[in-house]
Amino acid sequence: MTHMQLSTKWFAALALIGMLLVMFSTPRPAQAATGDLSARGEHALSEIAACAASSGHVLAAIVVDESSSLRTTDPGNARVGAIESVVDSLQSLQASSAGRVTIEASLATFSGGYTELVPWGVVADRHADLLLRTARADLPGRNVGAYTDYRAALGGAQTSLAARSAAIGSPTCSVILWFTDGQLDVPGTGEAEAWGQLCEPQGLVEGIRRAGSAIVAVALAAESNPRTAVWREQLRAIAEGYGTGSTCGATPLAAGSRPGAFLRADEPGSLRRLFAGVGSLLQGGAAAASITCPGERCTAGTLPIPLDMGVNGFRAVLDTAAEGRAQLVAPDGTRIDVTPGSSRVTGADVVITVRDGLAVIAVDRDGGAPRMGVWTLETDAPVSAPATVDLYYVWGVSLEVTAPEGIVVGERSAIEVRAVFPDGSPVIQQVFETFDVALVADGAAVPLERDASGATVGWLDVPAGSAVASVSLSAVATATTMPSHNPLGAARTSVVIATALPAAFPALRTPSLVFPTLAGARTAAGVLELTGAERGATRACLAGSDVTGPSRAGGIAVTAPDCLDIPAGGTVSWPFEITTEAEADGSIDGTVGVSLTAVDGQSVEVAVDVAAVMTRPVNEPLRWGITALLVALALSVPFLIGWASNYYLARFTLGPRTRVAVVPVVLSARGLRRADGSATMLFPDDFRYAGFGQVSRSREVEVAGLRFGRTLPIVPFREPSAWFTSLDDDEIVASTDRRRPFTGDGRRAHAGFGLASSLYLTLDPRPDEQGDFRGRLVCLGDDDDGLAELIRAQESHLASSADVWSTVYEGAVALAARLAAAAGAGDGPDGPPSGGAGGPYDGGAPDREGRAVTGAGRPVSPASSRPLASAGSSRPMTSGVPAGDARPPSVFGRGLDAPQTAFSGESASHPGAPAGRHPGPSGTGHVAGGAARHGPGPDRSDHRPPSIFD
Repeated sequence: MTHMQLSTKWFAALALIGMLLVMFSTPRPAQAATGDLSARGEHALSEIAACAASSGHVLAAIVVDESSSLRTTDPGNARVGAIESVVDSLQSLQASSAGRVTIEASLATFSGGYTELVPWGVVADRHADLLLRTARADLPGRNVGAYTDYRAALGGAQTSLAARSAAIGSPTCSVILWFTDGQLDVPGTGEAEAWGQLCEPQGLVEGIRRAGSAIVAVALAAESNPRTAVWREQLRAIAEGYGTGSTCGATPLAAGSRPGAFLRADEPGSLRRLFAGVGSLLQGGAAAASITCPGERCTAGTLPIPLDMGVNGFRAVLDTAAEGRAQLVAPDGTRIDVTPGSSRVTGADVVITVRDGLAVIAVDRDGGAPRMGVWTLETDAPVSAPATVDLYYVWGVSLEVTAPEGIVVGERSAIEVRAVFPDGSPVIQQVFETFDVALVADGAAVPLERDASGATVGWLDVPAGSAVASVSLSAVATATTMPSHNPLGAARTSVVIATALPAAFPALRTPSLVFPTLAGARTAAGVLELTGAERGATRACLAGSDVTGPSRAGGIAVTAPDCLDIPAGGTVSWPFEITTEAEADGSIDGTVGVSLTAVDGQSVEVAVDVAAVMTRPVNEPLRWGITALLVALALSVPFLIGWASNYYLARFTLGPRTRVAVVPVVLSARGLRRADGSATMLFPDDFRYAGFGQVSRSREVEVAGLRFGRTLPIVPFREPSAWFTSLDDDEIVASTDRRRPFTGDGRRAHAGFGLASSLYLTLDPRPDEQGDFRGRLVCLGDDDDGLAELIRAQESHLASSADVWSTVYEGAVALAARLAAAAGAGDGPDGPPSGGAGGPYDGGAPDREGRAVTGAGRPVSPASSRPLASAGSSRPMTSGVPAGDARPPSVFGRGLDAPQTAFSGESASHPGAPAGRHPGPSGTGHVAGGAARHGPGPDRSDHRPPSIFD
């Protein structure tokens, strides 16, 4: 397989990554609106073709915008599909090249800086998989960048290309594939300065062109308005040199500069089809038609594809909306299913790639001058959902430009242009309807004529008075086929041929002085090699220099030993050095004057071209600092939103319809029961209104002797937590929250921001003689659906919490044991100090005679144990107890005739109710400090409140 064959395959693959759009001569159904490819862009792609044809190593730097505007311009992440097509195509070429061509790719993003996601690697299995995984996983989320700095994209890509090319150490063909959706945007107001750095005659863009890298710019923005039209033309200028109202770099493009191409795609999602068949232009081919199957030219889904003489192959891009089967039929009748794979049929290579309903069929013939034949594409797409076939013909011709006798200064020199097929056989011009060749030497047209051998020959005169070290030659050939009259795309090539002086003068073996890239440096060394005349010694002297570079580089000087003696027939190296005042991005060009003295003493001055590329090193600390700052800013927004949401939403809601019930209970190993022995846990009389005059949403609330609060998480994406404690320091608490109903010290328990979602329990930490714990059950809820429905819901909650009571009981027993152990250790008459190992409560466990033990072991009766509400408690003591009564006041509130106090600091009364008393569902008085119920229970003739110790 020849290099030309490989290059044509590479071009077809490269087209899939979005290099340009071809305009068809017939209507194209279902195709996105796109901009026309300019003549400069078409020429640029031909130049890229010539580069790839002459190089066995291709470097493709893929750079993708990551600015925040992508969330609007590319919300469906269509750019990911474009990158997938890139990787698929390059991988296919690498696999089919049999090692003759090496294709490497890297993937990076840019915004305010350049970030390499995937480093350089050969696009084979593992590296291709890495590129695909990274594109799919990373690119969709990379749309939060603050800027769109073209300098970061192009400078970063060129620095990476230069480093990789230097590491390879042999000629490479370099392409920057640049996807962006926005205009130049840099920090502050520096757009004008940034544009100058990019586009001054020796600026960054010109440096990239001089280094041999082609810029292919793809505009992704979907909207169409005057503002986008301006920046699109700026992108065109960066890629091609000219845009409407804009220029970038040297204009016209300097000899040796690599031009680029610009593509405008108004629908990024359609990129894959638009790009899939465009490789034909790069291969010297041309678009033929867009055909609907079934349709007028595709009867019953059968499309004939005739190949005229001199046409090497074709590309058929099959886009079908409905799943179906397609086959390609070769001229000899061989059938090939349109599925991914490659094969060889009747002297042609057939390569098929398929992705998401889009198939690209590439057919390339070889083995001398192609002969006529008809291929057929068959599809079973229905009339209701027809397929579209974009057809391209590939010429497969390359040009060779030579000077058989060399180019001699002061003499007339012959230049030959030959057109050859991929196997090197000459093109027979007579098989074409038209065949034209044009030749340009250093910008001037060279007259041509056809000789007897079929070659095209021109004559070039280089005057002795304007001696040059080399001549740049460019040739282009166009043709039209017979009998189909299909115009074929232009075949182009460019070469630089060194000139020679008459035999008495020394000869320059190196036609130009090229310095290595000044990457973060201000000096570089280069060499000119000269060969002496056979008839005697000669001499070369430096005759000044005229070089220019980026404005930031300051003064530029080229120095060398003033003169160099060259022995007869010998070869010598003449060292040169280039020095700049400062580092910069861009290119250096100009000439060095060399005075050559012949054997007989005659002298002639030759202008030797000078070329160098400058790149500034990346300031890694600054880059990472900016990256960290941008990441922090990007993360701070959701964090702040999370914090604000938690702060304002995590609140307790109570209102006029909120009722509360406080029920005396006993917790034992058998479960929870009502203290008065009733089999029914909740009665309507237990519920009273909480006393809130209006709906309130509070961060903290006190109700029924409990304080409810919240804790906001450090990470705002986690759920805030609600908790409650007892206002009585001597009580421990638990809830029916299954995550953690009881904590080790009993001080705090989980709650719900919807207070009705849990039941709340307070307990005396000292068990009675039977080992049971007495306390109160608090129920909260709104009676919007009626009191009966509220009671039904709370009873259901009680019934489902049997296992919770068991957990709470075990925790209370363990806590009581710890308190008793601490009290027995002699921590004082009142138990261990707060916060000690025994917990914050006094010890209290029954002794062998059933008496409670407190402090240092002083026996007391259960009835005279430490009261639950002491003088130091945050809850006031119950008033109205007769003097001398040894029983403690009840934690469940006052008697019905006792003075009333509001249990909540947020509202003192219910609207329309007497102060301190609220109407119950049956007319029973409900008291702020607790709940009273008429029914079974101890006789209270002295009107003392009930005690949990009765």
